[in-house]
Amino acid sequence: MRNVAWVCAMLLAVLGCSGKTSRMEVGKDVVSDPTAVSVQDFETVGQQMARSLIQLPQIQNAAQPPTIAFLPVENRSNDFIDKQAFQEKMRSLLVQNGNGKLLFLDRQHLDELKAERDAKDAGQLTSSGDAKFYGADYFLTGVISSINAAGGSEKTVFRRYAFRLTDARTSVIIWEHEYESQVYHKRGMMYR
Repeated sequence: MRNVAWVCAMLLAVLGCSGKTSRMEVGKDVVSDPTAVSVQDFETVGQQMARSLIQLPQIQNAAQPPTIAFLPVENRSNDFIDKQAFQEKMRSLLVQNGNGKLLFLDRQHLDELKAERDAKDAGQLTSSGDAKFYGADYFLTGVISSINAAGGSEKTVFRRYAFRLTDARTSVIIWEHEYESQVYHKRGMMYR
């Protein structure tokens, strides 16, 4: 009986020391390295890019909403950045703020889309629209880069997020926008 009580006491002690999990508000950064890419960086970059892109005359004055396909974002930074999540955030903000002025093509699921179209064409499924796929008017892509400098207990990280919109017919870059951030960190303090 004494051994059982001792084992239970030890289990409670181990479970009590196993850490703490808590919910937090979305967008709040909790990382041990303040120079790491943050949720707020994603949000700020996405909002700035969306506002800038929507104001383009080629988009504002278009008779029909232009179609945009995403090309992969290139990560040339020294950090791990989920390029797909970053691109999805950008697309989401563009769709939300686009006011119907842009159409985005889903090229990630092209095989599934073609299979669906073929089944509709064969009469296996019904459709209420045209069976053609849209072609892209523009391609949107970007590059994330960084420069890190460290010495002793100090570290500076300069990060650049650059995106461009390229005309699919002419290959002319019609828009390019960048967001830059710099973080200085010294053990015990941080400036952003």
